[in-house]
Amino acid sequence: MLNSFRIGRSSKLTVFHDLGASRDTLSFGETQLFLLKGNLTMITIFSTPSCIQCTATKREMDRKGIDYNMVDITKDEAAYNQVKGLGYNQAPVVIAGDDHWSGFRPDKIGSLA
Repeated sequence: MLNSFRIGRSSKLTVFHDLGASRDTLSFGETQLFLLKGNLTMITIFSTPSCIQCTATKREMDRKGIDYNMVDITKDEAAYNQVKGLGYNQAPVVIAGDDHWSGFRPDKIGSLA
């Protein structure tokens, strides 16, 4: 089921709900957020270009089949401010619901699978 909503004059929020799937997808412009059914945990990786730990985090999430949203904090000032506001000075920063951490943390990633 596909629903679209206008937010303001030019922005559109699209919600894709698949009854047989394990997740729903929310799209807002170029950003996609994944909502896991039964667990409304949104996972976001805040990264920078050429970041080895960011690449390792992304690969581990992919390997475990975990959906996430990737945000480049060098191109998104609001995201950069969000990361700094949490007290982090190193990428990647992963936010998964109420939990968040910095660096490549296979133990934390494993707890999301």
